[in-house]
Amino acid sequence: MKKMKRTLGLLLVLTMALTLFAGCGTPGASKGPGGGAKTPTDEGAGILKLTAGRPLETLNPHQQAATTTADFLNLVQGKLYRFAPGADGVGYEIIDELADGAPVQVDEEGKIWRVRVRDGLVWSNGEPLTAEDILYSWQMCIDPQLLNHRSDAFHGSQVQVVNALEYVTGEVKWEDVGITLLEGNTLEFSLILPVTEFMLKNFLSGLAVSVVYPPLYEAGMNAGRTETNYGTDVSKMVSSGPFVVTEWVQGAEYTAMKNPHYLYKDRIWLAGVNTRVISEPGTIMQLFETGDVDLVSLSEADYQRYREDPRVVEVPARSVQRIVINLLSTNKPILQDERLRQALYYATDRATCGQISSSLPANYIIPTTHVIDVENGTIYRDTAAAKAVLTPDHGYNPELAKKLFNEAMADAGLDKLSLQLDYHEGVEARRAVSEYLQEQWRQIFDGRLQITLQAVPSSQLAAKLRDFPNNVNAFELGWTGTGHDDFDPVSCLAHYYSKTDQRKGPYFSNEYDALYEAILKLPINDMQGRLELIADAEKVMLRDASFVPVTQGVELALISDRVKLMSDGWSIALGYGWEWAKIEE
Repeated sequence: MKKMKRTLGLLLVLTMALTLFAGCGTPGASKGPGGGAKTPTDEGAGILKLTAGRPLETLNPHQQAATTTADFLNLVQGKLYRFAPGADGVGYEIIDELADGAPVQVDEEGKIWRVRVRDGLVWSNGEPLTAEDILYSWQMCIDPQLLNHRSDAFHGSQVQVVNALEYVTGEVKWEDVGITLLEGNTLEFSLILPVTEFMLKNFLSGLAVSVVYPPLYEAGMNAGRTETNYGTDVSKMVSSGPFVVTEWVQGAEYTAMKNPHYLYKDRIWLAGVNTRVISEPGTIMQLFETGDVDLVSLSEADYQRYREDPRVVEVPARSVQRIVINLLSTNKPILQDERLRQALYYATDRATCGQISSSLPANYIIPTTHVIDVENGTIYRDTAAAKAVLTPDHGYNPELAKKLFNEAMADAGLDKLSLQLDYHEGVEARRAVSEYLQEQWRQIFDGRLQITLQAVPSSQLAAKLRDFPNNVNAFELGWTGTGHDDFDPVSCLAHYYSKTDQRKGPYFSNEYDALYEAILKLPINDMQGRLELIADAEKVMLRDASFVPVTQGVELALISDRVKLMSDGWSIALGYGWEWAKIEE
């Protein structure tokens, strides 16, 4: 429990730091290339050496699902805008990357915006990168035949493009979607809901709306145009961001080197970034201590050794790890009983799960990283409305759990119940927590609930959870964690909206849908109204218990002395900001 208190204390520091930089680091004017007194060389200097616990999934931003894949793709994908360190490494700014200047509001409401694309842009192969390429990328992202993992990009948040959802579902043609290329390389957006300039810039800095190289995307299409092999190896994609993918040994390692054609190359110090796929913590620590790795996550034992080391950093995960319950199951119809699902929720000792996995106990849905008010940096979870949603003792109430379980079992005419829990293969913390819950639930329910465990590769597990529209018995219980836009808590709620496609697990609630829709209709400056409705929606989801939130990860890590971050430490806006880092040998 001491560790949990230390973790919560450090998270409070992170929250305070965010408040400070959000106040003084409100997006400033883009400095453009050549802003520093000293500039890096064209080839850069030093290779940043990282590790990942899971293999790289894809080089196609439309198909990305895992956080580690997103971290790498953000280094090589060009976007209209990008978060960068602020002046002297304090706070942040949003630079115009592929865009030529800030978005221009056309109407009074904030529903029509125009963004001009820069002239003279090039891909990493030296060929021209045009506004037409960007438009093509977006059309393919939400193509109704491809059904990409990120197909909700233009309708799954506050930034909702007119007819984007209808295009994904095949109800309208692309010409009906509210994205138009005007003369002068200008993209016009027609939105369903009003947005601010920051909201649109933040949205257009996202990985899902980055650009793909049209010739290779087209060349990789199958005959029915239902699939493309774009991004399945290095030769089947072209980079456009700060770095260029140069090597991908699938399942082993991947490398990106500095892009000599990148617009802000004079702000990129690194020669490259190499990531090796290693899941064994002890091996990574050995490599860190020999100087062969620049970042290592700390176990509790390691933290005790390094707790006074100034290189220690703490990073909260940007999603809540949860166990999805298949409430559509016909093989196990008792899962449709809300009391059974609530029993699992209340039978989960999150404090112990957090200790086992070095994580925060999470009896909530929206993580601690989500900002409700950008202007003053207010974190949603720090508000009174969000705190009121939480149940005592992190939601752990074994007596209530047993009562609900017995009632559901009696009405179902069952004496015993067996369920399979699928967890991520190769993720030690997930296995350990699963084994603990397997035994804990057995004891709480007097041996009447038997949990069998099944390790499943990450991509296959995600596919199982999303397959419920086609197979109502695709899974029974399954672990997942879904990242969202940290500057928009509503984006977290969008994942559970019944009209959102590619959801990980079924959830259907008219009450929840009505709350979600009401949030989107509120004026964007009605912060209190949005806050109250968001809290109400979270409360409804927790009551319906279509999944069991368990933990929010917290990474305790060491960064090598040779790595200098160009920002003021880790932040919600920049993360580590690896693309801006510098190696000092």
